[in-house]
Amino acid sequence: MNKSSIRAIATSAHMGAMETIIWLSFDDTVPVPALAKQYAVSRESLIDLFERGRPQTQLKFDKDGVWIRSEDDTDWGEAEWVARIEVEGVDFYTFQASGLQFNDDTDQMAGLGYSAFFVPGGGIVVENPDTPALKAAHRFITDLSGSFSRYTPRRLNSWAEYASAVPNLERAFALAGVERHEREKQELVAAMVDDFLAARAAGLPTGSTVRADRMAVNTVLEAVDVRWWSHSPEREVFVVTEVVPAENGMLAVTFATKYGIERTRLVRPDRRFLVADQG
Repeated sequence: MNKSSIRAIATSAHMGAMETIIWLSFDDTVPVPALAKQYAVSRESLIDLFERGRPQTQLKFDKDGVWIRSEDDTDWGEAEWVARIEVEGVDFYTFQASGLQFNDDTDQMAGLGYSAFFVPGGGIVVENPDTPALKAAHRFITDLSGSFSRYTPRRLNSWAEYASAVPNLERAFALAGVERHEREKQELVAAMVDDFLAARAAGLPTGSTVRADRMAVNTVLEAVDVRWWSHSPEREVFVVTEVVPAENGMLAVTFATKYGIERTRLVRPDRRFLVADQG
């Protein structure tokens, strides 16, 4: 549906004022459109925010609303209640009275070319940008030093490793202007970013490093995953606990911190890691 058609529908429905649409998200979810006045989202968008973006969240719908609780909660009586409302013949769930804090992605989504309109009886209709793959790949590359930088240490040299580290790859694609149904475009963007990562890492010095395919269990490394640095103000190191073959010629490497926290990354055999100085 094009923009003129949407506006024609809105006009024919005798709307007094166009509903203002905002875009909301958490740090690990795709941005979703919402009615600004009621802070209200559709059922599908609510699922995107909680079940798709936060796999450990539990939702329980009933005729008047939805209960939301985290996986480790066992009492629905302690869950967050979000009421169902009806706006111009459309069901929404309103967060107006909840204590949840969202990101406001409205300006960013507009900058990417997204637009959204409310149609009485039809809900929020979103116009997605037709983003060229090269432009989307450039956005990924630009953001390697931005909001997703904590998942992309300088020596990361493959898309597979990036994808295994990012909490929600659909969010990363959405913020590059690529929708979840655009599978071929996603694959093309991934290939472009993969080439860039490999070339970037190949230009770094190799001193004090070890290749993944020559790395032994119990090797002590630095700078594997910068998110772990927040666990302690002390210098953080990582111990290799397992290296096993994975699909498409990749290796699955498992690292552990001194706190016993483990993560597994898919890496290329030529991925180099910085060996920790034990002196």
